[in-house]
Amino acid sequence: AKLMFCIGFAISFAMLGLTASLMIPYYPITPYIGTTFSFKAFIIVAIGGEGNVLGALGGGMFVALVEKILGSLVSDPFAQIVVFCLFIVVLLVKPEGLMNKRHAT
Repeated sequence: AKLMFCIGFAISFAMLGLTASLMIPYYPITPYIGTTFSFKAFIIVAIGGEGNVLGALGGGMFVALVEKILGSLVSDPFAQIVVFCLFIVVLLVKPEGLMNKRHAT
């Protein structure tokens, strides 16, 4: 189990390094750039449902669709505002996430 954890950890950090190196031309490099992506990842997991991989995938697709559609129709800052508002609505209506499969025990 420890070996699998270490392998998964190493693969995830290798993918992180590759992704970061490919994103350098598109984003300014600042010490605080990680906060934007970390907050967006938190929103995606919270919308999808904690502990649900398919929920995180669905939450990511939902956030991406909202951002891209509204970003092309109106503007990118407005799309970000709508994503944050939808996040708040999801937390108010269904705090466990949209696709959470947990059952009460």
